[in-house]
Amino acid sequence: MSQDKSDVGYRYTLALCDAIAAYLKDARQFTYRDSPLSHALSRTLYTSFINSGWLTDEYANTGAVPLAREMQTKRRVARILAGVLLRASGCTAMIRLTRAAMTPVKVTGVRPQILLCIESERFARFLEPIAREIDTPYSYLTYDTGAAAYLKAVGLPCILVSRFAARLARAAQTEGPLSRFGIIEKYDLLESTFKRVRPSSVVVVEGNAAFDEIVNQLAKKYGASSVCVQQGWSPIVHAGFRDMSFSKMLVWGDGFAKLLAPYNPAQKFISTGSPVMSLDHRKHTSEPFTIAFLLQGTSPLMNEKALGEFLSLARTVAKRFPAISVIVREHPRYPLAKDEKDALTALPNVAFRSPPLYSLDDIMKESTVSASVYSTTILESIAGDVVPLVFNVTSLPHFSPDVATCGAGIELKNSEEALAALALLIEHPESLERFRASMKTFRNEYFTRGKEEAIRAIVKEIGSK
Repeated sequence: MSQDKSDVGYRYTLALCDAIAAYLKDARQFTYRDSPLSHALSRTLYTSFINSGWLTDEYANTGAVPLAREMQTKRRVARILAGVLLRASGCTAMIRLTRAAMTPVKVTGVRPQILLCIESERFARFLEPIAREIDTPYSYLTYDTGAAAYLKAVGLPCILVSRFAARLARAAQTEGPLSRFGIIEKYDLLESTFKRVRPSSVVVVEGNAAFDEIVNQLAKKYGASSVCVQQGWSPIVHAGFRDMSFSKMLVWGDGFAKLLAPYNPAQKFISTGSPVMSLDHRKHTSEPFTIAFLLQGTSPLMNEKALGEFLSLARTVAKRFPAISVIVREHPRYPLAKDEKDALTALPNVAFRSPPLYSLDDIMKESTVSASVYSTTILESIAGDVVPLVFNVTSLPHFSPDVATCGAGIELKNSEEALAALALLIEHPESLERFRASMKTFRNEYFTRGKEEAIRAIVKEIGSK
């Protein structure tokens, strides 16, 4: 069964999710220290194999994802013997005790009741406005030194988990998928802090990473409430967003809960609003016309060719309409190559507005129209009353939720159509008004509150059972 390799990303993503579910069918095999970790492993398997060229080619050629075959590894005799010796010598227990001694349980002399659990500086920044409104003793919890350095610089409390002898401890683990993909290592790094701090509530961002599910299971084990805060959106509800069971998942609006609920029957959803987006009206048609091109990195849904088409569209628009302003926003994790950036900055009406210096909310306040491929920014544009153009040069049948069908945006599949649509809006800005009513309806369903009210609602939910 040969498939079109140029249009395989969407189908491969769904097939990979099915293969992961089949591999983890017997969840009892994936338990550690009385905690079920099959869902943590599913998240890691997804991120580990979604960009696998070999598995993608296998699927394109055969229509199957041989994940079980990929998971079969040769048992290395030296690794097995080293693990046995390390465990027999008591090395693992010594490392665990040493880590506990090196990791504080109090911040500024106070034991925190709330732990904000993160793996990156990006999520430390995301939670910052929420953290500053919490009046209960709290602390960030992380083993990422970069995140800890940032938090120290901005004066926010942080428990930095010691990673002392992490590689040695990993060598001592029995071989299996949980150790191979670092699940046991992360669990051990976090458990001693949970055991000693005994928080009443823990917070994670997004919920689609193995780290988040490990935190969730540790919260259950030690009697804490687990709160997951929505940070973005995927147009495919992939393995990272399935089988969630946090005490609460705080979503931006009821629309997201409805889309996620079929895949997460055990999850309670509460609509709090977005903590980063205002819901104010943006540019009026009488103001200078500004288009924001909101970039992403390459992925199975968008290859280098598709990214090149999107950048070419931005350059063409800027050249053809020199009187308008063009904003380009790089993705926080995927900056442009120097030659790509130089080709845009050479145009006098192009300006870069990249994080962390500029927030997405700031950019929306400047923009009339936004253009993106399949980013969360499509939805956040509607929150900001900025008409989105979905440049769908992907294998997705359409962006989900379908903003074009409900009249809250435009979705097109090629450069010629996208350029024609943008030209019409630029030359006839009054035509933007035909989107307003549908955008308002969409906004009411997917964004319960703007950021200031949302932050207060999120803080309230974090502090309550």
